[in-house]
Amino acid sequence: MYRCGLEGLRHAGSCDAPHRPLPAPTAARTQRPAGRPRCGFLRELLTLGCLLGARRGSKPLCGQQARPCRAQAAHCRAELGQVTVALQEFEAVLRQVRAVDSDACDEAIELRRAIGFLELSAGRLVEARRILKSLHADMCVVYGPDDEDTVEIAEALTRIRLALYGAHREEPEA
Repeated sequence: MYRCGLEGLRHAGSCDAPHRPLPAPTAARTQRPAGRPRCGFLRELLTLGCLLGARRGSKPLCGQQARPCRAQAAHCRAELGQVTVALQEFEAVLRQVRAVDSDACDEAIELRRAIGFLELSAGRLVEARRILKSLHADMCVVYGPDDEDTVEIAEALTRIRLALYGAHREEPEA
């Protein structure tokens, strides 16, 4: 169950826990004045991420602890339709992950997946294909080609290829 605001984050446990997608909006959450956020959760997530990131100099783990909060805020922005800002935030978090870990770690894979599917949902097929193709290669090595998530990426790449090159044309060599 999701709690709204900083109080919910305090009770959510470790920031190392995998982040789940936000629950579907209910009628109570969708009936709001235009221009106002559904709740203060996004604002508080961003504030918490900034506070944890700002304390990085005094406590080395704070930057690492802020990454999941920033990634969740990016997911919120994507769900609110703020695609460009969400992509920028996902890419910033991914740069931080790459600085301390590999492109094939679980956190990087999840971020790359989010970026690829967000690019796809925005209609940026060439960019989505580039990201998902690289991700698929890494996932085949890490999880195997028969893994459910790896198969999902392969299916997305097939749909992109069909959209870009048609059913009977071969994909051009890179």
